[in-house]
Amino acid sequence: MNPAHENFVEQAIPLIISGAAVPDIWRKMAENGFSGSLRTMERIVAKAMKVIIKAQEKKREFITARATARHELLFSLALSKGDIKTALAVERSLLELAGVIGVHAGAGDDEPEKVRRIVFVRAVDPRVTTDPSPSSPADPAH
Repeated sequence: MNPAHENFVEQAIPLIISGAAVPDIWRKMAENGFSGSLRTMERIVAKAMKVIIKAQEKKREFITARATARHELLFSLALSKGDIKTALAVERSLLELAGVIGVHAGAGDDEPEKVRRIVFVRAVDPRVTTDPSPSSPADPAH
């Protein structure tokens, strides 16, 4: 890329972040002295997008490292206080953060089962419009 265009790369970054399209960026840059072609502007925008992506990757690395350090501190504090339950929960969260284990769905784990139950009961009796919990009279087991 032409070294003279590097300044336009920096000027394009906030425009890209704000959602401007290449032709709009081209017009804005023309107001600031850019006299290149649309193709040149496309190359400038592509370079600016790479700069944005690289900056976000560095930020993501920092955020992940900070979160990992915080988890390790919480784990250490929980163990030092003899709070095994919290220590295990923090360790699980740390393993999820590291991608070693899958993310635990939490309290809504039964949602797929609940949906299957509703679909089954409605297939048996289309008049059912409420959630057929196990204690519900619409439950086929009753």
